[in-house]
Order: sequence, then structure tokens, then C-alpha cells
Amino acid sequence: MKKTVQFPAFGRDTDYLVLNLKDLLAIETVTGLTIIEVWKRLINSQYSLNMLYQILPIAYKDCAAQQEEKINIDKRIEEAIDSGKNISALAFPIATAIVQTGIFGTSIDNEKN
Repeated sequence: MKKTVQFPAFGRDTDYLVLNLKDLLAIETVTGLTIIEVWKRLINSQYSLNMLYQILPIAYKDCAAQQEEKINIDKRIEEAIDSGKNISALAFPIATAIVQTGIFGTSIDNEKN
């Protein structure tokens, strides 16, 4: 089962992000950073717009595939910023999606369930 992260930054409550291990490899490739470095930058607000533009197409691709129209991520990011969204509304869900892959293991609470 895919572990999705809600992503309303583009104006739709049904939008989500999802990543798998191959996606993490792709993120490392496009950013030139380890996934740990990417995650740390995201949670510590040390990311750049360039990083977000590189990662969002990877994290959003599953959701985009579910929609009928062709998705232009660059345009969606610009619209989100123009509508007053803080760039952290783009960054923090990506960090959460990285955690949801299980790359950091599972919590004790998750192991009990």
C-alpha cells in the first residue's frame, strides 16, 4: 500500500505526494545530494527553490497520473506562490513523504500495530 502525504499546496484537497525507493534514488541523482542531506535541508528550511523544482515532479508524479489533464509542475508551483502559499507548504510535505518511504525505519508505535 502506498503511503501518501496530503499536498493541498496546489489548491486541491485531493492532491498528494508519494515516494518509493527508486524515487529517492532519482532525487539523489537530480539534486546531487544524499537523501539524508535532502531531508535535513527540507526540515531545517535550508532548501532552495531549485531543489523544490527538482523534487516535486518526482513526488507528485503519481498524483499527476491520476488526473486527466497534463500537469505542469512549474506552473503549479508558481500559482501556489502567487496565491500566497509559503514555500514551506511545498517543502515539508516532501520531507514527510521521504519519511513515509520507511527509509528511516518504523517507529515503535507502528511496529505494535
